[in-house]
Amino acid sequence: MEGYKVGFVNNRKVLIKLLILDDALTNKDRNTIIDPIHARYRCNRALVIEIIDMYNNTYRSAISYYSKNKLIYNINEFVTSDYDEDVRIESGKGIHYFINKDTAINYKVPILYQHWSDENNTYKEYYGNGQLRKKIKFNVDINNVIMYKNIQEYFINGQIKKEYNLAINKYDGLYTEWYSNGLLKKNLTYNKNKLII
Repeated sequence: MEGYKVGFVNNRKVLIKLLILDDALTNKDRNTIIDPIHARYRCNRALVIEIIDMYNNTYRSAISYYSKNKLIYNINEFVTSDYDEDVRIESGKGIHYFINKDTAINYKVPILYQHWSDENNTYKEYYGNGQLRKKIKFNVDINNVIMYKNIQEYFINGQIKKEYNLAINKYDGLYTEWYSNGLLKKNLTYNKNKLII
């Protein structure tokens, strides 16, 4: 199975492509995964098969930080890590990776730097189990400044948590919030950050 993670070469962000062999210890079969395409995984050992930046430049070596230690990834060599064998632990010891290249590239990346924002300017964040955490549809002006955002936030169980609009970072329009069981918690209306009663 192939996996992807972000690393660095001289402070330049690169994508590291890994081959996770069948004999590697992984947590890919844990029963808490909601969407395997966007879930985060970890393993104890992987073969480095490619290191590339956003301009398609290739590299022989990269580093990635694991806790306070750094792992070195060299092309055509195995990288190994301590590994917590409790597969239920999503972010424990191990080499963290995604099976979807775009999810790996965009992990913890601000909206305007997302590589896979679609034609509708949509930004997405995921929980480690692959469940959608946040979806933001946004509009930008000619200077690439975000003018408007429609934001939907979700609980880890997939239930919607909040939906609201921001116009130049001020609440504008409906603001709705739910409990994790789906019951309505708040339903408010704003006009340029001013609550309308």
